[in-house]
Amino acid sequence: MIVRSLIASLALVAAASPALAQDVVNVEISVTGLDLSQSADRERFETRLKSAARDACRTGYFSPGARIAEQRCIDDVIASARQKID
Repeated sequence: MIVRSLIASLALVAAASPALAQDVVNVEISVTGLDLSQSADRERFETRLKSAARDACRTGYFSPGARIAEQRCIDDVIASARQKID
């Protein structure tokens, strides 16, 4: 059984709007104790990842542009994390 222990630490520049262009989004997701070759543990990681991405990318604004920027940020964080663990 292979158990990987890492912290996916991501940094990306959210350039969707001028206000966000200056911000760097850092997300840390612990996978300690998870065996990512097991589907149940992979699902736990995905849940942690999505929650952390939503929290990190939340702007507090509710305009359509802000929502689009938030979703783009979330998608980028998730994609980056998946690349790092694969």
